[in-house]
Amino acid sequence: RIGLKKERKGEAVRPLSKTRRFIGKGIRYLSRLLLMNFGFFYINVIGKRDKKATVIVSNHCGPFEATAHMYFGGCTFVSRIENARIPLLGQILKTVQCIFVDRGSDKSRDDTVSQILERAKAPPGTWPPLLIFPEGTSCNGKSIMKFRVGAFQPGVPVQPAVARFRFRHVDPTWSGENIGMAGLMFRVMTQFYNSMEIQYLPTYYPNEAEKADPYLYAENVRKYMSEKSGIPLSDYSLDDYFVLTEAHKYGIPQSDALLGMELLRKESNINAVDVKKIIRAFHELDSSKSGVIRYGPFLKSLGLPDTPVSRTIFGELLNSAQSPSISASSNPTVPPANTLEPNSTTITSPTSLMADADFTLSTSDVNPKAKAITFRAFLKAIIQIGRTISTDDKIAQAFEIVNFTGSGRISKDELLAMCEFASEDTTPAQAKEIYAKMDTRRVGYIDRVEFGAFLRANPIFLAMFEATRQYEREKDLNNPVAQALEMKEKGQPVTVAAFREMVRDYREQLVLLNTSSQHAF
Repeated sequence: RIGLKKERKGEAVRPLSKTRRFIGKGIRYLSRLLLMNFGFFYINVIGKRDKKATVIVSNHCGPFEATAHMYFGGCTFVSRIENARIPLLGQILKTVQCIFVDRGSDKSRDDTVSQILERAKAPPGTWPPLLIFPEGTSCNGKSIMKFRVGAFQPGVPVQPAVARFRFRHVDPTWSGENIGMAGLMFRVMTQFYNSMEIQYLPTYYPNEAEKADPYLYAENVRKYMSEKSGIPLSDYSLDDYFVLTEAHKYGIPQSDALLGMELLRKESNINAVDVKKIIRAFHELDSSKSGVIRYGPFLKSLGLPDTPVSRTIFGELLNSAQSPSISASSNPTVPPANTLEPNSTTITSPTSLMADADFTLSTSDVNPKAKAITFRAFLKAIIQIGRTISTDDKIAQAFEIVNFTGSGRISKDELLAMCEFASEDTTPAQAKEIYAKMDTRRVGYIDRVEFGAFLRANPIFLAMFEATRQYEREKDLNNPVAQALEMKEKGQPVTVAAFREMVRDYREQLVLLNTSSQHAF
């Protein structure tokens, strides 16, 4: 328990005393012995550690370069919280006053930034030098991924370092599908000698523009490391890794899920959390688990019958996937191939999703039943549909359409009546299934929060509810939805029974209109 003078959730919050710091130096020599145990008998060090630099930033290939930095520079780390629970390693990390971060928690990331600020701005020697891996995850070292900006927010000078692992048979980097710490250690120990090189670059001093903009600072340091080391840059980031992991879980091909989240965020203001939700929605619609959405499984997943409205919704989805984007990048750059995902699949720089024309869809074919939508096309369609009007506004309009009684909450009878109007072939069982998916709290009604959450996870229903308002309006029929909304605006009560009566009248008018049209022809 050396150095844990005061703890907060397992993290030391005060610098070590001189006595404990002296005792803790034994950890450095223990780390060197540990590396020798794994075959790193000689480590080639290029350049020198700048003792004035309080922050070191390095590419991340696995646990071995971190251990080497501990020996050569007496560093502590910013590490993921999962490592604190690994036997022996977790205790060592706590002893050297490591900062732990839960990458899935916004609060944890904010706390981490605060601790980085505190340590980075402290006089040299107050804390151990702080080693940060701004890529946020480990890869095979063949490229330098996009940096997260936590290390650069203090605006203090940083010393870049680059780790390389050269091998002939066994790759010592933490790469490979489903490789845990134990698997990595076993793999490395099957090779008698392992090679590691640590290159310390001259300390990078930010200018005023970089101090004011940590994103600019991070990108310039990344380019500096690439120029000095010769390792190519990758335009993929940790968010891409999270998206790929989620896509792999649901059987979506990497070629469809490798999006380039930094570029996508700039184009559409959509983040990794949003994309993961869309992945799950796509998986639910892909009932055949074939990796694409076809018309039949599409209807089955939504509980909808084959009707003109259903075909219109699916057709609009196809059209949206084909629509061009005003923000599309016309000349995407493609740097040398590099790798990101643990299975070491070769990838290139991301191109604009919204400019991607690589879809096997053709809007010239008017029959949507012959079409198939890939995840990449599905995501593009969702983004394209959302651009016509904000999602919040769409959901608010849809809620007013379905809640035609104006009670402020949607009853089961209201939703069933609206589904029956959207498609007269909708069975009560299908409508009840849709209601059950919305009523997550099982309280007997659907409020705005539940309704909004369902539509965000299943945006296809936005198109369905909007279609009920426009359906057959061009034929000057008394649309029940339009009538109900107009009555609500006038303060007139609308009951479920009255709405069903309006639907019956509407159906009768439609039959008479179609009959008279056939006679006239």
